Amino acid sequence: LSDLNESLLQRQIRELYSDIRVQSITPVIRAYLSRGSSADRAVAEAFFAQAADVYRHYDQIRVLDLQGNELIRISHRDGKTTVVPRGKLQNKGERYYFRQILRLRPGEVYASPVDLNVEGGRVERPFVPTMRLGVKVTDEAGAERGVILFNYNASGMLSEFQKSLKAYPLVRGMLLNQGGFWLSDPDSDREWAWQLGRPERSFAAQYPDFWYRMVTARRGEIRTRGGVYLFRQIDPFQLSLPVFGD
Repeated sequence: LSDLNESLLQRQIRELYSDIRVQSITPVIRAYLSRGSSADRAVAEAFFAQAADVYRHYDQIRVLDLQGNELIRISHRDGKTTVVPRGKLQNKGERYYFRQILRLRPGEVYASPVDLNVEGGRVERPFVPTMRLGVKVTDEAGAERGVILFNYNASGMLSEFQKSLKAYPLVRGMLLNQGGFWLSDPDSDREWAWQLGRPERSFAAQYPDFWYRMVTARRGEIRTRGGVYLFRQIDPFQLSLPVFGD
């Protein structure tokens, strides 16, 4: 079962990487970031709005300059795609994911950890589990011109994880991040605790001995009086494409 879950995650991540790499080399985006004319901007906005309609699982598609200023932001929510007005564009220069993207070589893709989307400094509600994917855009001469950033709505991916376990009624499936916090659990109140001001509410804090064994072995079995824990470290980023992630 864990092998199947890992394969499904790897396939999905591979598709996401392919999406953003293709977008980053299209003439439309290169022309806009190289020339910056109003006409080029309008074409780029229309292009990415159409991409958001087609892909649907990207809540936001953004184009930023190398200082982190949003130049274009396309929002796709509740089946509706909108081009965000210029007056509502923001600077993301201090966000952790943008700083990481700037460390990339052209052609490499950054993938953030999955966390809850933040708007205006606050966690968005209802919760939107988000993975951010970013890649630099270069012109024909290879000069860096800007960044494309996709916000992937990971709700479906996490839902599929729980669905894959429904055939095993005695199994309680948990997906933990590298810090030992719950990303997915049948008890949704456990999820996202580190972003909700509850750092003590993690698997690592509540079961430190179990967690130590889980981070020091790729897979294993822990027997307790209350049941058996079967664990497996999974790496969704085992791809043939060059990547940069944390």
